[in-house]
Amino acid sequence: MKKLYIGCSLYNATPEFRTSVEEFKNSVRSDFEVLDFLGHNAGTSEEIVKYDLDQVRASDIFLAIWDVPSIGLGIEIGTANAMGKKILLVAQSRDVTNMARGNHTENPNSKFEIYSDFVELKQKLLDFAQY
Repeated sequence: MKKLYIGCSLYNATPEFRTSVEEFKNSVRSDFEVLDFLGHNAGTSEEIVKYDLDQVRASDIFLAIWDVPSIGLGIEIGTANAMGKKILLVAQSRDVTNMARGNHTENPNSKFEIYSDFVELKQKLLDFAQY
């Protein structure tokens, strides 16, 4: 089973968004071994950085949900890029940074997609995992 790390903004995200991401993670656990992030209040800054980046390094696929801007997510993407990881960057709008939309020029194993809801996102993720 492929190992999947799902990254997103936690610090600036609404509680509803965080809940939706957790529900999404649970919905794909039968298809992937989901590597969880520690969370923004679950340890010291140093513990969070080490744990979360170790999860990125251990993953086969990194799903980066870019609906809420996040410096931490950018650091995770940079780490995954340096390793040539498969990265699916997604957002519900094209109104995201050019760095996210153009990431495939740095890492050809990366792709940017627009999604409308988490049902559609699951199918996009499953399709990407087959690529």
